[in-house]
Amino acid sequence: MNSAEIAWRITNRVQIQYEKKKYYTLHSPVTEIPLHADLKTLHIDISKLPINWSNSKWTEFSELDLFSVFDYEKYKKRWNAGFQTENQWPEEPYSPTIKISQRVDIGDIRTNWEM
Repeated sequence: MNSAEIAWRITNRVQIQYEKKKYYTLHSPVTEIPLHADLKTLHIDISKLPINWSNSKWTEFSELDLFSVFDYEKYKKRWNAGFQTENQWPEEPYSPTIKISQRVDIGDIRTNWEM
């Protein structure tokens, strides 16, 4: 390992500890974590989006191909679903502490992260 990589690893570890202290201790879903004040003031100008609203060929999607195996309606809100089983990944573990490997009882967490 060179010095730049060592410095990056230390910085990364410090950032992980900071985020764990700040967010994980809230015990809240990610959708309920309070936004920074600067983010609350952001507004979107829809007219700036390069979208052809009169396009008749493409429309807003109502389903998504999840590896041609999983039903979008069933999984769209189940972010912690065990795709290889009917079980779910627990909400408790802080993501950097999850071992990246297959679990027989739940499935493979990488499926969730990749989707």
